[in-house]
Amino acid sequence: MQSRRQMILWVLMAVVLAVMLTGTMAWAQSASADGPYFVVDRNVTTNTTHVFSTIAAALTRLNDLKQQAWGATLILLPGDYNVVGTINIGIPYLKIVTRDGADKARLVGAFPGAMINIAARGVTLQDMKLISEAGSGIGINIIAPDVIVKDVLISGFGGHGMTGTGDRLSVLGCSIANSGGIGLQLTNCPNAVINDCDIRNNTAGGVNITGSNNVHISACRISNNIGSGIAVKESSFVQITANKEIRANGGSAVSINQCGYCDVSGNALIGNGSGIIITESVECIVQENTCENSDGPAISLTGGTGNLITKNHLYGIENPTIEHPTILLAGVNTRNTVSENVMTGNINRCKIIFTSASIFSRR
Repeated sequence: MQSRRQMILWVLMAVVLAVMLTGTMAWAQSASADGPYFVVDRNVTTNTTHVFSTIAAALTRLNDLKQQAWGATLILLPGDYNVVGTINIGIPYLKIVTRDGADKARLVGAFPGAMINIAARGVTLQDMKLISEAGSGIGINIIAPDVIVKDVLISGFGGHGMTGTGDRLSVLGCSIANSGGIGLQLTNCPNAVINDCDIRNNTAGGVNITGSNNVHISACRISNNIGSGIAVKESSFVQITANKEIRANGGSAVSINQCGYCDVSGNALIGNGSGIIITESVECIVQENTCENSDGPAISLTGGTGNLITKNHLYGIENPTIEHPTILLAGVNTRNTVSENVMTGNINRCKIIFTSASIFSRR
Protein backbone atom coordinates (compact mmCIF):
# COMPACT_ATOMS: atom_id res chain seq x y z
CA MET A 1 0.00 0.00 0.00
CA GLN A 2 2.79 2.36 0.98
CA SER A 3 4.79 1.66 -2.16
CA ARG A 4 1.71 2.31 -4.28
CA ARG A 5 1.24 5.71 -2.70
CA GLN A 6 4.89 6.51 -3.28
CA MET A 7 4.53 5.49 -6.91
CA ILE A 8 1.49 7.75 -7.36
CA LEU A 9 3.37 10.61 -5.71
CA TRP A 10 6.35 10.17 -8.04
CA VAL A 11 4.06 10.07 -11.06
CA LEU A 12 2.31 13.28 -9.97
CA MET A 13 5.64 15.02 -9.42
CA ALA A 14 6.82 13.94 -12.87
CA VAL A 15 3.62 15.26 -14.46
CA VAL A 16 3.95 18.62 -12.67
CA LEU A 17 7.58 18.93 -13.75
CA ALA A 18 6.69 18.10 -17.36
CA VAL A 19 3.89 20.66 -17.36
CA MET A 20 6.24 23.30 -15.95
CA LEU A 21 8.88 22.62 -18.60
CA THR A 22 6.32 22.51 -21.40
CA GLY A 23 4.78 25.77 -20.21
CA THR A 24 8.16 27.47 -20.08
CA MET A 25 9.03 26.36 -23.61
CA ALA A 26 5.64 27.44 -24.94
CA TRP A 27 6.09 30.82 -23.27
CA ALA A 28 9.50 31.20 -24.83
CA GLN A 29 8.19 30.35 -28.27
CA SER A 30 4.88 32.13 -28.42
CA ALA A 31 3.56 33.94 -25.37
CA SER A 32 0.21 35.60 -25.97
CA ALA A 33 -1.93 38.45 -24.65
CA ASP A 34 -3.48 35.94 -22.26
CA GLY A 35 -0.71 36.74 -19.77
CA PRO A 36 -1.19 38.90 -16.66
CA TYR A 37 -2.51 42.44 -16.88
CA PHE A 38 -1.00 45.49 -15.21
CA VAL A 39 -2.15 49.12 -15.19
CA VAL A 40 -0.29 52.44 -15.20
CA ASP A 41 -2.37 55.34 -13.87
CA ARG A 42 -0.55 58.64 -13.33
CA ASN A 43 -3.20 59.65 -10.78
CA VAL A 44 -2.51 56.93 -8.20
CA THR A 45 -0.38 57.84 -5.20
CA THR A 46 0.63 54.36 -4.03
CA ASN A 47 1.80 51.49 -6.20
CA THR A 48 0.21 48.06 -5.72
CA THR A 49 1.07 44.67 -7.19
CA HIS A 50 -0.89 45.46 -10.37
CA VAL A 51 -1.39 49.25 -10.50
CA PHE A 52 1.48 51.73 -10.82
CA SER A 53 1.92 55.48 -11.12
CA THR A 54 4.77 55.31 -13.65
CA ILE A 55 5.82 53.08 -16.52
CA ALA A 56 9.24 52.65 -14.92
CA ALA A 57 7.71 51.29 -11.69
CA ALA A 58 5.57 48.84 -13.66
CA LEU A 59 8.54 47.57 -15.66
CA THR A 60 10.56 47.10 -12.48
CA ARG A 61 7.78 44.89 -11.12
CA LEU A 62 7.56 42.93 -14.38
CA ASN A 63 11.34 42.41 -14.50
CA ASP A 64 11.15 41.00 -10.96
CA LEU A 65 8.52 38.50 -12.12
CA LYS A 66 10.87 37.22 -14.83
CA GLN A 67 9.21 34.52 -16.97
CA GLN A 68 5.87 35.01 -15.22
CA ALA A 69 5.70 38.42 -16.93
CA TRP A 70 6.18 37.02 -20.43
CA GLY A 71 3.11 37.83 -22.53
CA ALA A 72 1.86 40.40 -20.01
CA THR A 73 -0.21 43.42 -21.03
CA LEU A 74 0.63 46.84 -19.59
CA ILE A 75 -2.38 49.14 -19.93
CA LEU A 76 -1.76 52.90 -19.89
CA LEU A 77 -4.62 55.10 -18.76
CA PRO A 78 -4.90 58.37 -20.73
CA GLY A 79 -2.89 61.41 -19.74
CA ASP A 80 0.65 62.80 -19.93
CA TYR A 81 3.51 60.68 -18.57
CA ASN A 82 6.81 62.43 -18.00
CA VAL A 83 9.63 60.14 -19.14
CA VAL A 84 12.96 60.56 -17.35
CA GLY A 85 15.61 58.42 -19.02
CA THR A 86 15.15 55.62 -21.53
CA ILE A 87 12.34 53.10 -21.12
CA ASN A 88 14.16 49.78 -21.61
CA ILE A 89 11.90 46.87 -22.54
CA GLY A 90 13.49 43.46 -22.08
CA ILE A 91 10.39 41.37 -21.35
CA PRO A 92 9.48 39.03 -24.24
CA TYR A 93 6.00 39.38 -25.73
CA LEU A 94 5.09 42.34 -23.54
CA LYS A 95 2.24 44.47 -24.90
CA ILE A 96 2.01 48.14 -23.88
CA VAL A 97 -1.22 49.78 -24.98
CA THR A 98 -3.56 52.63 -24.08
CA ARG A 99 -6.87 51.44 -22.63
CA ASP A 100 -9.45 50.55 -25.28
CA GLY A 101 -11.59 53.49 -26.36
CA ALA A 102 -9.53 56.07 -24.46
CA ASP A 103 -7.54 59.03 -25.72
CA LYS A 104 -3.96 57.99 -26.36
CA ALA A 105 -1.49 58.25 -23.50
CA ARG A 106 1.24 60.85 -24.16
CA LEU A 107 4.82 60.03 -23.20
CA VAL A 108 6.76 63.29 -22.96
CA GLY A 109 10.45 63.79 -22.24
CA ALA A 110 13.81 65.23 -23.26
CA PHE A 111 17.05 63.23 -23.25
CA PRO A 112 19.93 62.36 -25.62
CA GLY A 113 19.17 58.66 -26.09
CA ALA A 114 16.05 56.79 -27.19
CA MET A 115 12.76 57.34 -25.37
CA ILE A 116 11.96 53.62 -25.78
CA ASN A 117 14.51 50.87 -26.39
CA ILE A 118 13.10 47.44 -27.28
CA ALA A 119 15.48 44.51 -26.79
CA ALA A 120 13.07 41.59 -26.39
CA ARG A 121 11.26 39.40 -28.90
CA GLY A 122 7.59 39.90 -29.69
CA VAL A 123 7.00 43.25 -27.97
CA THR A 124 3.97 45.30 -29.06
CA LEU A 125 3.54 49.07 -28.64
CA GLN A 126 0.07 50.32 -29.51
CA ASP A 127 -2.07 53.46 -29.26
CA MET A 128 0.23 56.07 -27.71
CA LYS A 129 2.03 59.32 -28.49
CA LEU A 130 5.77 59.87 -28.01
CA ILE A 131 6.73 63.55 -27.84
CA SER A 132 10.20 65.08 -27.43
CA GLU A 133 10.02 68.40 -25.62
CA ALA A 134 13.52 69.62 -26.45
CA GLY A 135 13.93 68.20 -29.95
CA SER A 136 16.51 65.64 -28.85
CA GLY A 137 17.02 61.88 -28.85
CA ILE A 138 15.36 59.07 -30.82
CA GLY A 139 11.74 58.04 -30.49
CA ILE A 140 11.97 54.23 -30.60
CA ASN A 141 15.05 52.03 -31.04
CA ILE A 142 14.38 48.35 -31.83
CA ILE A 143 17.03 45.62 -31.65
CA ALA A 144 14.84 42.51 -31.45
CA PRO A 145 12.69 40.36 -33.77
CA ASP A 146 8.89 40.12 -34.09
CA VAL A 147 8.19 43.62 -32.78
CA ILE A 148 4.91 45.38 -33.63
CA VAL A 149 4.49 49.16 -33.45
CA LYS A 150 0.88 50.07 -34.19
CA ASP A 151 -1.04 53.37 -34.15
CA VAL A 152 1.81 55.24 -32.45
CA LEU A 153 2.57 58.93 -33.05
CA ILE A 154 6.25 59.93 -32.83
CA SER A 155 7.07 63.63 -33.07
CA GLY A 156 9.80 66.20 -32.47
CA PHE A 157 12.88 64.06 -31.82
CA GLY A 158 16.29 65.49 -32.72
CA GLY A 159 17.54 62.20 -34.15
CA HIS A 160 15.57 59.58 -36.09
CA GLY A 161 11.93 58.98 -35.30
CA MET A 162 12.33 55.20 -35.22
CA THR A 163 15.26 52.87 -35.87
CA GLY A 164 14.98 49.13 -36.34
CA THR A 165 17.28 46.10 -36.54
CA GLY A 166 15.72 42.66 -36.32
CA ASP A 167 13.58 40.21 -38.24
CA ARG A 168 9.84 40.65 -38.92
CA LEU A 169 9.29 44.19 -37.69
CA SER A 170 5.77 45.55 -38.31
CA VAL A 171 5.11 49.31 -38.35
CA LEU A 172 1.37 49.79 -38.82
CA GLY A 173 -0.76 52.94 -38.88
CA CYS A 174 1.95 55.10 -37.31
CA SER A 175 2.65 58.81 -37.70
CA ILE A 176 6.33 59.85 -37.63
CA ALA A 177 6.94 63.57 -37.99
CA ASN A 178 9.26 66.49 -37.32
CA SER A 179 12.40 64.46 -36.65
CA GLY A 180 15.85 65.96 -36.99
CA GLY A 181 17.04 62.78 -38.71
CA ILE A 182 15.19 60.19 -40.78
CA GLY A 183 11.60 59.34 -39.97
CA LEU A 184 12.04 55.55 -40.12
CA GLN A 185 15.51 53.97 -40.44
CA LEU A 186 15.77 50.17 -40.90
CA THR A 187 19.16 48.44 -41.07
CA ASN A 188 19.56 44.67 -41.40
CA CYS A 189 15.84 44.35 -40.82
CA PRO A 190 14.51 41.56 -43.09
CA ASN A 191 10.83 40.68 -43.58
CA ALA A 192 9.64 44.07 -42.33
CA VAL A 193 6.16 45.46 -43.07
CA ILE A 194 5.42 49.20 -43.19
CA ASN A 195 1.74 49.82 -43.84
CA ASP A 196 -0.67 52.75 -43.68
CA CYS A 197 1.84 55.14 -42.07
CA ASP A 198 2.09 58.94 -42.32
CA ILE A 199 5.76 59.97 -42.43
CA ARG A 200 6.32 63.70 -42.92
CA ASN A 201 8.45 66.77 -42.23
CA ASN A 202 11.60 64.85 -41.28
CA THR A 203 14.91 66.55 -41.93
CA ALA A 204 17.07 63.74 -43.37
CA GLY A 205 14.38 61.78 -45.23
CA GLY A 206 11.21 59.76 -44.81
CA VAL A 207 12.09 56.04 -44.90
CA ASN A 208 15.61 54.57 -45.29
CA ILE A 209 16.14 50.84 -45.83
CA THR A 210 19.70 49.43 -45.81
CA GLY A 211 20.87 45.82 -46.00
CA SER A 212 17.35 44.43 -45.61
CA ASN A 213 15.53 41.84 -47.71
CA ASN A 214 11.84 41.18 -48.30
CA VAL A 215 10.56 44.52 -47.00
CA HIS A 216 7.01 45.65 -47.88
CA ILE A 217 6.03 49.34 -47.90
CA SER A 218 2.41 50.03 -48.85
CA ALA A 219 -0.59 52.32 -48.35
CA CYS A 220 1.59 55.05 -46.80
CA ARG A 221 1.66 58.85 -47.08
CA ILE A 222 5.25 60.11 -47.18
CA SER A 223 5.54 63.86 -47.64
CA ASN A 224 7.51 67.07 -47.10
CA ASN A 225 10.71 65.36 -46.00
CA ILE A 226 13.84 67.33 -46.83
CA GLY A 227 15.63 64.24 -48.18
CA SER A 228 14.13 61.41 -50.23
CA GLY A 229 10.72 59.98 -49.53
CA ILE A 230 11.93 56.35 -49.62
CA ALA A 231 15.61 55.42 -50.05
CA VAL A 232 16.64 51.76 -50.40
CA LYS A 233 20.28 50.65 -50.54
CA GLU A 234 22.01 47.28 -50.78
CA SER A 235 18.76 45.37 -50.29
CA SER A 236 16.69 42.90 -52.29
CA PHE A 237 13.06 41.95 -52.81
CA VAL A 238 11.83 45.28 -51.46
CA GLN A 239 8.23 46.01 -52.52
CA ILE A 240 7.10 49.64 -52.63
CA THR A 241 3.54 49.30 -53.82
CA ALA A 242 0.22 51.14 -53.82
CA ASN A 243 1.36 53.97 -51.56
CA LYS A 244 -1.35 56.60 -51.33
CA GLU A 245 0.96 59.57 -51.76
CA ILE A 246 4.67 60.32 -51.92
CA ARG A 247 4.62 64.11 -52.17
CA ALA A 248 6.84 67.21 -51.99
CA ASN A 249 10.00 65.50 -50.77
CA GLY A 250 13.14 67.51 -51.43
CA GLY A 251 15.03 64.56 -52.91
CA SER A 252 13.65 61.74 -55.01
CA ALA A 253 10.30 60.18 -54.27
CA VAL A 254 11.92 56.72 -54.40
CA SER A 255 15.62 55.87 -54.65
CA ILE A 256 16.85 52.32 -55.31
CA ASN A 257 20.65 51.97 -55.11
CA GLN A 258 22.63 48.74 -55.58
CA CYS A 259 19.59 46.55 -55.06
CA GLY A 260 18.06 43.49 -56.68
CA TYR A 261 14.56 42.30 -57.54
CA CYS A 262 12.75 45.35 -56.14
CA ASP A 263 9.20 46.25 -57.18
CA VAL A 264 8.04 49.89 -57.35
CA SER A 265 4.45 49.71 -58.55
CA GLY A 266 1.17 51.59 -58.33
CA ASN A 267 2.41 54.59 -56.35
CA ALA A 268 1.27 58.23 -56.58
CA LEU A 269 4.33 60.52 -56.79
CA ILE A 270 3.62 64.26 -56.75
CA GLY A 271 5.90 67.30 -56.74
CA ASN A 272 9.13 65.69 -55.54
CA GLY A 273 12.69 66.75 -56.38
CA SER A 274 12.68 63.82 -58.81
CA GLY A 275 10.60 60.70 -59.28
CA ILE A 276 12.08 57.20 -59.18
CA ILE A 277 15.88 56.85 -59.28
CA ILE A 278 17.31 53.38 -59.98
CA THR A 279 21.12 53.07 -59.72
CA GLU A 280 23.32 50.02 -60.36
CA SER A 281 20.48 47.60 -59.62
CA VAL A 282 19.30 44.36 -61.21
CA GLU A 283 15.94 42.87 -62.15
CA CYS A 284 13.87 45.72 -60.68
CA ILE A 285 10.34 46.51 -61.87
CA VAL A 286 8.96 50.06 -62.11
CA GLN A 287 5.38 49.89 -63.31
CA GLU A 288 1.99 51.58 -63.19
CA ASN A 289 3.19 54.54 -61.13
CA THR A 290 1.85 58.06 -61.59
CA CYS A 291 4.53 60.77 -61.42
CA GLU A 292 3.63 64.42 -61.82
CA ASN A 293 5.29 67.80 -61.39
CA SER A 294 8.74 66.66 -60.30
CA ASP A 295 11.63 69.08 -60.66
CA GLY A 296 14.01 66.47 -62.12
CA PRO A 297 13.46 63.30 -64.14
CA ALA A 298 10.30 61.33 -63.50
CA ILE A 299 12.36 58.13 -63.86
CA SER A 300 16.14 57.77 -63.96
CA LEU A 301 17.95 54.49 -64.60
CA THR A 302 21.73 54.34 -64.31
CA GLY A 303 23.68 51.13 -64.81
CA GLY A 304 22.28 47.78 -63.82
CA THR A 305 20.76 45.00 -65.86
CA GLY A 306 17.43 43.30 -66.47
CA ASN A 307 15.30 46.19 -65.20
CA LEU A 308 11.79 46.85 -66.52
CA ILE A 309 10.15 50.29 -66.76
CA THR A 310 6.62 49.95 -68.06
CA LYS A 311 3.09 51.37 -68.02
CA ASN A 312 3.93 54.46 -65.96
CA HIS A 313 2.04 57.74 -66.42
CA LEU A 314 4.51 60.65 -66.32
CA TYR A 315 3.35 64.21 -66.80
CA GLY A 316 3.71 67.86 -65.87
CA ILE A 317 7.48 67.61 -65.43
CA GLU A 318 8.65 71.13 -64.55
CA ASN A 319 12.14 71.17 -66.06
CA PRO A 320 12.56 68.51 -68.76
CA THR A 321 15.88 69.37 -70.41
CA ILE A 322 18.71 67.25 -71.78
CA GLU A 323 19.97 66.99 -68.18
CA HIS A 324 16.52 66.46 -66.72
CA PRO A 325 14.28 64.61 -69.19
CA THR A 326 11.10 62.79 -68.34
CA ILE A 327 13.02 59.49 -68.46
CA LEU A 328 16.82 59.47 -68.19
CA LEU A 329 18.67 56.29 -69.14
CA ALA A 330 22.37 56.56 -68.45
CA GLY A 331 25.53 54.59 -67.73
CA VAL A 332 26.39 51.12 -68.95
CA ASN A 333 23.02 49.40 -69.04
CA THR A 334 22.28 45.97 -70.46
CA ARG A 335 19.07 44.06 -71.12
CA ASN A 336 16.84 46.73 -69.62
CA THR A 337 13.36 47.28 -71.07
CA VAL A 338 11.38 50.52 -71.34
CA SER A 339 7.89 50.09 -72.75
CA GLU A 340 4.32 51.38 -72.81
CA ASN A 341 4.94 54.48 -70.67
CA VAL A 342 2.59 57.43 -71.16
CA MET A 343 4.35 60.82 -71.15
CA THR A 344 2.08 63.86 -71.51
CA GLY A 345 2.07 67.54 -70.66
CA ASN A 346 5.84 67.84 -70.29
CA ILE A 347 7.44 71.17 -71.20
CA ASN A 348 9.52 71.22 -74.44
CA ARG A 349 8.58 67.57 -75.03
CA CYS A 350 12.00 66.32 -73.86
CA LYS A 351 10.89 62.82 -73.03
CA ILE A 352 13.47 60.02 -73.16
CA ILE A 353 17.24 60.49 -73.25
CA PHE A 354 19.60 57.57 -73.95
CA THR A 355 23.35 57.79 -73.46
CA SER A 356 25.69 56.20 -76.01
CA ALA A 357 26.73 53.54 -73.53
CA SER A 358 23.19 52.33 -72.95
CA ILE A 359 21.83 49.11 -74.42
CA PHE A 360 18.05 48.94 -74.13
CA SER A 361 15.06 47.19 -75.47
CA ARG A 362 12.55 49.95 -76.15
CA ARG A 363 9.00 49.19 -77.18
